[in-house]
Amino acid sequence: MLNFKKKVIKDIKNKLQEIYYINYQNNSINGVANYLGEKIFFKILNHNDFIKEMNGYLVSFKKIPIMNIVFIKHLYHSKKYMIAYNYENSINKNSGLLNDYFVFKDNAHKLSSKDIDILNNILKIYDESFKHKEFKNYCPINIFFHERVNSRLIKWYKKNKDFKKSVNISDKSTNEIIFETIDYFKKNKKTNFESYLTQGDPNTLNIALKPCFFDLVTAGYNPIIAEFSVAFISTLLYDNYFAPKYHAKSYFNHEKILDKYNAFSPDIAWDNNKNIAIKSNIITSQIRKEYIKCYINILKKNNINISKDIIYYFVMRLLCVFDINKFENKDYYYSIYLIHYLYKNIKEDTYKSILSILDDMEVI
Repeated sequence: MLNFKKKVIKDIKNKLQEIYYINYQNNSINGVANYLGEKIFFKILNHNDFIKEMNGYLVSFKKIPIMNIVFIKHLYHSKKYMIAYNYENSINKNSGLLNDYFVFKDNAHKLSSKDIDILNNILKIYDESFKHKEFKNYCPINIFFHERVNSRLIKWYKKNKDFKKSVNISDKSTNEIIFETIDYFKKNKKTNFESYLTQGDPNTLNIALKPCFFDLVTAGYNPIIAEFSVAFISTLLYDNYFAPKYHAKSYFNHEKILDKYNAFSPDIAWDNNKNIAIKSNIITSQIRKEYIKCYINILKKNNINISKDIIYYFVMRLLCVFDINKFENKDYYYSIYLIHYLYKNIKEDTYKSILSILDDMEVI
C-alpha cells in the first residue's frame, strides 16, 4: 500500500501544480490540489467505479447541480483513474456541507425560519429531479441493495447464532426479517421500478449547502424508495453516530462530529438468553428530524408514493454498510433493536408511519 501511495503521488504530481491534501480511505482516495492556478477536487477510482462515476456525471449534467469535470487521467501502470472536478469554494474545514450544518445545529431544540429555508433549498432540487422519470429494472443505486444481498447480507450474517433468536420488539427472529429481505430483492430483481434522476447516495457528506451533490457513482435513474431510505438512515442514525464512530476517516476536514457522536449513543439494555430482549431509545437531533419531514413534504407535493417495502431497504442500510458483528456490544444490540423497531412500526401508510417514528425519536 505504501509503495502504491508513492506511485500515485508521483504520477499525479506530474499533472498538478500543488497538492493541498490527499485523503486515503479504505476503498477510495481523494484530495484537493492546484491545477493551472485553480483549486480542484480530485478522486482516484478503480476501473468499474470510474465508469459508474462517468455515467453518473453524464446523465446528471445540467439536470441536477454537480461540479464540472476539469480533466480525467489514467494513472500510469495501474487500472485506476483520476477525475478532477472544479472545487466548490463554499466548502471549508467543518463548513459548507449539510453534515457541517447539522453538526452546528444538532443541539438546537427550536429551529428558525432560516434553518428551514436552508433545508428546503437543498430538497427543492428534487422538484426538478421528479420531472425526469423512467421505468428501470437496473439502477445505479442497486450497488447498495441487490448487489449486497450475497456479498454482505448473507456472507456477513449467515453464521450469526443470535439472529436465530426471537427478539421481543417484533416477536420475530432477525433471520426471519433477513429472509424476507432476501426474498424481496430476489423477487424484484427484474421489476421495473418508477425511477427518478437522483444522486443515489444522499448522505450528509455528499451534499453541499449551496446546494450541490458530490460522488456520482450511484447517480442516475433510481427508485425513490431506495434513495429516501439512504437519506433516512444516513441523516438520522448513521452520519451522526455509527459512521463517525466506526469510519472516522470519511470525515476528513469535517471532524467536528467526532467530538460529539457519543451524544447520540442510546440508553440501551439487553438480555440475551433463549431469546433476546432489548429496551432502548433512539436519539437523533431536531434538525435531522426536520430535514426528513421536509423531504416527505417534497415527496407528497410531487404525488410520489413509497410503499411499506421500504423496510427491506432500511434493513440493508442497517446491516450492509458496516458489519455489525464487529461493533461493540451496545451498538450491535442497538442495530438489532433498530431493525425490529422499524420492521414493527412501518405500516401501509408509510409516510404516516415514518412521521410517527420521527416523533418517537428523542433529541440530544
